[in-house]
Amino acid sequence: MTIEKRGDSYRVRVRHRGRPAQSATFPTLARAREWERSIEGERADARAGILPRKTVRDAIAEYVERECPKHKGRHWEEVRFGKFKRTLPFIDRQLTTVASDEIARWRDGLMAHLKPSSAKREYGLLRAVFRKALLEWGWLRVSPFAAVTPPPPGQPRTQRITDAEAQAIIDELEAHGGASRIVAQAFKFALLTALRASEVLRVTREHCDAAGRILTVLPGKNDDGREVPMSLAVLELLKELPAEGPLFPIAAGTRDTLFRRARDAVGGPIHFHDSRREALTRMAQRIKDPMLLAKISGHRDLKVLMNTYYRPSMTDVALLLD
Repeated sequence: MTIEKRGDSYRVRVRHRGRPAQSATFPTLARAREWERSIEGERADARAGILPRKTVRDAIAEYVERECPKHKGRHWEEVRFGKFKRTLPFIDRQLTTVASDEIARWRDGLMAHLKPSSAKREYGLLRAVFRKALLEWGWLRVSPFAAVTPPPPGQPRTQRITDAEAQAIIDELEAHGGASRIVAQAFKFALLTALRASEVLRVTREHCDAAGRILTVLPGKNDDGREVPMSLAVLELLKELPAEGPLFPIAAGTRDTLFRRARDAVGGPIHFHDSRREALTRMAQRIKDPMLLAKISGHRDLKVLMNTYYRPSMTDVALLLD
């Protein structure tokens, strides 16, 4: 173990053979040495086969420090952990005393107050903390999540967007100009490219090869990056967008607020991210190879692509049979 003075604080680094190093920073030398002694005690307990006396709060703090920085969804995780610290009924209990029935009651509370997808994500996040405590940190011998059924995923959205609905929202946005006009352009771009809402905001002029008609999408949610073909309509839209830097210089929160405001003004159930489903469904009318469609969308699981994002109108399909 080492203690280093850094400005007005003290940083303690602990190295374990065969395990990742631990570190913590304290405002005083006394608190740094107190933490050092507690770690030494835990190591002695571990050698004796005694589990450390760690609370759920301790486990969350450990996860935030060691695991969250590795994840693309770090901000979402940290926000949810903040919620857990305020609302978990067993937040200050020792990990080893949390029972499966308590996890089940907490799960039921999530399902009662959140959408199925949100309940499933929050449940999975806390389960990941307990899993790390069990498999890597040596803080548990069994996870209470092992005997609990996760929340069901719920039904995916099936909302389509008609040309009239899209145009009404775009017109409403453009009528306000400024940032609203940027949102209108982003929505049109999403409908033409099938990019995720987060991917649209990451696109810069440098990612667009107009001559080769290729848009390079940077690594994001579920993939390692990909190339997306640009239609003539996309090339035409590019003429209206910035000649360098981000094509849509606007924050995600601002985009969502302005889009909802325009959507509510014209009426309808449309979400910005419904543009991805609509775009892929329209593309599938021309691109018959599902593997090629998956290359464009970035999906690794064809079932998700076909069952969630490809939503053909059976009326249109009936016309194909005539």
